[in-house]
Parts: sequence; C-alpha cells; structure tokens
Amino acid sequence: MSYQGEGVFQDGGSLQCYRLCSDQYVRCFPFHKECLQLLERCISGTTPAVPSLHKRTLYETMEGFYEKEHTTSFLNIDYGFHNMIMDQIWMPNIGEELIVIRPTATRELADLVKSVISNDEFRLENPLAANPGREHWRKRITEDLAWFYELPDIVSEMEEANDRELDLQKVYAWAERETRPVQFMRGPMLGVANRRRIWVPCKLLAAAYLSKVPQDWDGISEKTENSEEED
Repeated sequence: MSYQGEGVFQDGGSLQCYRLCSDQYVRCFPFHKECLQLLERCISGTTPAVPSLHKRTLYETMEGFYEKEHTTSFLNIDYGFHNMIMDQIWMPNIGEELIVIRPTATRELADLVKSVISNDEFRLENPLAANPGREHWRKRITEDLAWFYELPDIVSEMEEANDRELDLQKVYAWAERETRPVQFMRGPMLGVANRRRIWVPCKLLAAAYLSKVPQDWDGISEKTENSEEED
C-alpha cells in the first residue's frame, strides 16, 4: 500500500512509518481505527467527528511531535502507561495486557456498570440536601472522566429505572479508581482502562490540532484542505 496524498492510499506499494529510509516515501503515522474514533471524540465530542477531521492539519500535528533523531516507531508524547517500551516490534509482556485490549464500549461493560451502581452503596441518603452537590459531581463525571463517555447516560438510565437518585460522588470515586491503567490489571474494566490510557495522547494531539486547524474548516469543503497545493 502506498501513500498518494490527501489521506488516499493505493494497494501494491509500501509505507514507511516514522523514520524514512528513502526520499521516495512520505512519512506515515499508523494507528488503529478505535484510536482514531477516540481522537475524534476528544476533538469534537462525537465519532465520527463533526466537523470531520482536517486530514492535512492532523498529519502536520503528528509530524510536530516526531523527533527523527530519537524515535523510530513512536511520537514524542505521553502514551498514558508509565512502563510502555516503544520499539519497532511489539513484544507481549506479562502484566501489560490492558494496552492491547479493545477500548470500545461494549454491552458487557454497560451491564457491569449498571449492576455495580444499582447497589445500595450508591444510593443517595438525603436527596433534598444534596442537589447542589449532585450537579457538581455530575459535571465532574462528564468532564474529568470524559473518556468514560457512556457513564453519564448509564447513571441517568439507572436513576430513572429505579426511581431514585444516586450518590454521584461515590459513582465518580468508583469509576476513577476502577479504571486506572495499572500494570497487572485484570477483570472486565480492562477495556475502559485502556481507553483512559489512550485518552492521554489523544488530549495532547487534540489540543495541538485545534490550535492549527483552519478557522473556516466546515468538514465538507475541500477548499482549505487543498489550498496549500494550489499556492
């Protein structure tokens, strides 16, 4: 597969990723579809992104985090896991299973969260006295735990289904604790823990991308996408 420019690839060639061995290649930065979806959500709040991502700006953003003297297979950013060894060939290491678990939302994860927060431990003891605090913790769940994007809807669904309010401070504390991406992690929260890890580099890339993307980019017009080639 060869790179033809403007995000277009053609079968039958080859790609040079990160470090180039010849001037005939264009440097490429490969990543998984699921990671792209998380980056879209981090940038725009939705996936697919609205507006769609400006491919040239995204490429230039990633190019800006590349240091050819020091890296051959990764960008110079925090990948969200302190013990990760970056090399050209990935080797499985005991205790690091979470970094290869698919980070997408699943019905099994949603069912687990519902079963946990339905427990009496998360029942709000005094709903009338805690309303201001609930809004504070609802906002923190949405903003601080943005990578756990299904959690706010699950909380609302369970409160409506059970006709009772939840202690959102306890929900926040549980979600933050159970999804920490740590070595030797096990259990059904592995996927969302990996998502939390991936969110770290996504935030860095998103901030840089948003500072560079053309102000008039609407996600549809090709005018700004191709303007540099026309100059």
